Amino acid sequence: MMDSRRQPPAATSTRRLLLSVAALGAACFCAAQLAGLSRFGPGDVPAISPAAGLSVATLVIARTTAWPWLLAACFAGNVAGELVAGQSPWAAIGFSAANSCETILAATLYRLLIGPQAQFRHPRDAVAFLVGPGIIAAAAGALLSAVVAFAAHGDALAATWPARFAADGVGILVVTPLLTSLWMLDRSNRPSWKATADAVLVAAVMLAGAELVFGIDQVDQINAFRRPYILLALLHWAALRVPTAVVCAAVALISILGIWQTSLGHGFLALTPSTPYGPMVELQFMLAMLAGTALVVSSLHNERGATIAQLAAARQTSEAQATELASANRSLRALFQEAEQASRAKSEFLTNVSHEIRTPLTAILGYADLLQEQRAMQTDAMCIEATEAISRNGSHLLKLINDILDLSKIEAGKLQIDRVQFSLADLLDEIVGQMRLRAEAKGLRFEDQRSPDLPTQIESDPTRLKQVLLNLLANAIKFTDTGYVRLVVEHGTVADGLPTLCFAVEDSGVGIDADTLPKLFKPFVQADTSTARRYGGTGLGLAIAKRLSEMLGGALTADSEPGRGSRFTLRIAVPQADGNQVSLPAPQAAQHQHQSVVPPGMRILLAEDGIDNQRLISRLLERAGLAVDIVDNGMAAIERLTTGAEYDAVLMDMQMPCVDGYQATRELRARGCELPIIAITANAMVGDREYCLEAGCDDYVTKPIDRAALFVALARTCGRVRKAAARV
Repeated sequence: MMDSRRQPPAATSTRRLLLSVAALGAACFCAAQLAGLSRFGPGDVPAISPAAGLSVATLVIARTTAWPWLLAACFAGNVAGELVAGQSPWAAIGFSAANSCETILAATLYRLLIGPQAQFRHPRDAVAFLVGPGIIAAAAGALLSAVVAFAAHGDALAATWPARFAADGVGILVVTPLLTSLWMLDRSNRPSWKATADAVLVAAVMLAGAELVFGIDQVDQINAFRRPYILLALLHWAALRVPTAVVCAAVALISILGIWQTSLGHGFLALTPSTPYGPMVELQFMLAMLAGTALVVSSLHNERGATIAQLAAARQTSEAQATELASANRSLRALFQEAEQASRAKSEFLTNVSHEIRTPLTAILGYADLLQEQRAMQTDAMCIEATEAISRNGSHLLKLINDILDLSKIEAGKLQIDRVQFSLADLLDEIVGQMRLRAEAKGLRFEDQRSPDLPTQIESDPTRLKQVLLNLLANAIKFTDTGYVRLVVEHGTVADGLPTLCFAVEDSGVGIDADTLPKLFKPFVQADTSTARRYGGTGLGLAIAKRLSEMLGGALTADSEPGRGSRFTLRIAVPQADGNQVSLPAPQAAQHQHQSVVPPGMRILLAEDGIDNQRLISRLLERAGLAVDIVDNGMAAIERLTTGAEYDAVLMDMQMPCVDGYQATRELRARGCELPIIAITANAMVGDREYCLEAGCDDYVTKPIDRAALFVALARTCGRVRKAAARV
């Protein structure tokens, strides 16, 4: 069952409101009686009107929905006070109505200028309070009260309005800040002993100061008027030490003691010249000045404290952020180290895979090359076809490995662009010569269209430019069954002050749909699965071409429609060449000519641990008329070369048991061996060539061994040795 003693929330709220209204009415009545003790001058006006400050504070604190009830309570209390003071009923009602209007105006200005929850946190709050409720509202209310006094008693407006204005203004300035500040105090936390001791100390000091100023009769008029400055200094001290509520309480204590002692004829104000209002006018001015100054100084201190608190909070936040940032940096460093380790592991894996695949490919492609040379002696068509298949698929596997390594180098940022000046026509002739044969072998028409005003020389990386164009042309030939493949080279627009060249590869092939074009240059992406099954490929070529074109300072774009062919356009900026042209790497057909440059009868020491590669390389060299001795590790090579055996060059495999090629080369150079040493290695990553040259090698050939490249290296190194000997 429900407890009958419990009240519904609405009933409890109404009861609380009625109790508040009754208490406010009684408080206003008592405040009016207290004010009556300080009445003075014509019109019997009090020195201070605490009821005015009480009414304004109540409306500021309360919700606006409760204002009618609270105003009614204030009105009733004021009417009762005026009646007890001897006013007629109509005069009491008139004065109370004027006070109500003043209260509404003051509370409204307070809320508009400062806010309902303001605690004088800024100096502008104190100034707004002084000007709004303290001056404007008090002046308006005093004017209405003066009109009522004129109507009820015939009092002159000029005589009663200033006195009532001062009384209401002092009441608002002293009482309203005290009550609102006390109401806004945080009552959830008990004040510390230090705060309590500070409040007691301030109260004691203020009482002593007020007694010194207002309670001691003065004889010397000059010294008497110096003492009020003591209160100003003490209030400044208090405003910098205690909260605003305590400062306002100190002002209230000074006001009470000042009014009481002055009304008894004590203190320095007793020495002022006699006026109709006595010394109370000077007292009102002094109290208003003290209250206003104390509020401004206290608000300055509050603002300073808030700023210090904000700075402390900002410092804590910055320290916390710095800690978080340091933690994030540590995490990022750890992640970066993990990424580096993963990248190194990836590079090591690719290096190992490349090495392990290139080594057997050397034998596969080498023997296939030898068999193809013996085609005239072969009569079995199946053997010829098998040899061609071995060579073709081995070359395809080698291209796949090279593509994977190139993409890995690009992603790791280790692929270098070597810009040199070279002949554009020579490069295009070489590319067209290679690709025309492939296109015609497939029954396609190969078209070479060049603008007549192309530059003779350009500055770029010929190797990478050739790689991009060969890839685009090879793709065009692969995906075109009938029709043509066209290479168009012409001038482009000027970009960043540099002329550009436009290389376009067009075909009449299968084309590409619009959905696939945006992702065409991503690794391992092809047009569709049916295309991949029909034409093969991994989707790496265009991704590499796209990256290389950007590294060359250009851009690669694609336009295509299914069934209508494709157009790939490469635009690169080409700085003006100054004539210092370098020779392009010779094509494979020309490289075979170096075989005749190597003098027959040369003795070559081959250091190679793989039996198949030993046989292959030795046969290649012997067919060229060279004598070959074979050792299977680096230690054997060192012993052979340091025991008086004479050789013209050394072919050094860089990875062998016992002593590898790097250690063997360093040891030979340390012992004064000056023979040409050519590194033979399956390591084809960035930096491997430089590593071999730093070990003391004169040249570098990668596996699978290309016969032309091998003889080019032999001719190049042996030629340098012969030229050096001729100079000696």
